[in-house]
Amino acid sequence: MNISIANSDDSKEILGIMMSVFAKTEPTSMALNIPDEHYRRYAEYIIDKGIYQQQIFIAKNDKVITGYAIWEDYEEPLVLGLPPNKDIYKMIEPELEFVNLLENELDNIIDFDKSKCMRISQAAVLPHYQGQGIAKALINFIIKENSIIISEKNYKFVIADCTVENSFTILNKLGFDSIIEINYVDFTCNGFNPYKNLNGIRRLMLKKNF
Repeated sequence: MNISIANSDDSKEILGIMMSVFAKTEPTSMALNIPDEHYRRYAEYIIDKGIYQQQIFIAKNDKVITGYAIWEDYEEPLVLGLPPNKDIYKMIEPELEFVNLLENELDNIIDFDKSKCMRISQAAVLPHYQGQGIAKALINFIIKENSIIISEKNYKFVIADCTVENSFTILNKLGFDSIIEINYVDFTCNGFNPYKNLNGIRRLMLKKNF
């Protein structure tokens, strides 16, 4: 397995994995049921921007991209600059509220500094290659080998929104701690819960002084 920074030649394969794996298997994305054409618009934007800013890492087996991971600055997420769409905002409003609910817990971390925080925003692996440690290796690479950018930005914290148990297991092994846990069935937004049929817990994970 070879891990490297993605370039523009990789964008089509990354988009394919994001649309066929992340969007179709990540539970919160599935629950919101965003039409493919709208999700593609979002995906293409963050992939192009992420590649330009060197914030996407890929794993390859021979010449095949088997997985990717995306990181972003906490205060400058990749989605910034995406032209607004009122219809899409209505669809994702519960998700934005859920993320805010989780991240409000960061205010209770005594030494937390938003300007020194990065986020693991996405990771996905092709089904045939899952269970081989690829996602763990990608995230570990971002944290351990991305040293030049980490030093330049003086990052002291990395967070990750953990929506499934498998992600929790991976992040826990990498030294992340769960700082807040919310059952999907307990969440509501304006009296409605689009995640009511999801089982399990959503967590915000944090790693300090990495």
